[in-house]
Amino acid sequence: MSCDLQTNQLAIRTHLTQPPHSIILDARSHVHLYEAGGVAMHSQASSHAVPPRNGHHLTLEEVLDNAVFGEDIHSAPTKLVSLENTLSGSASDLASFFPRCGFPRTAQMHLDVD
Repeated sequence: MSCDLQTNQLAIRTHLTQPPHSIILDARSHVHLYEAGGVAMHSQASSHAVPPRNGHHLTLEEVLDNAVFGEDIHSAPTKLVSLENTLSGSASDLASFFPRCGFPRTAQMHLDVD
């Protein structure tokens, strides 16, 4: 297991303590495409991969539109948002997520720093 994969999986597992839970991430993210289903295996979480509408980075609005909060027994609640500091050689606009005003406190964030 490579160091990057291992540290991402450990960090994600640290955030997700008791299933059911899900994470939201960019459909092009390393955690989703290149870590061999590690989120499902190590953290027992489902992944909700969202393609960014602007073609560059996820926005807070896209995350909120795709998040599951509340008591819907048919869906795993969103407990984590996984972002990347770079994707395909370009830097992400993390300023659109900070400060997290309006973001529910029931979910946390993970940043994949490559």
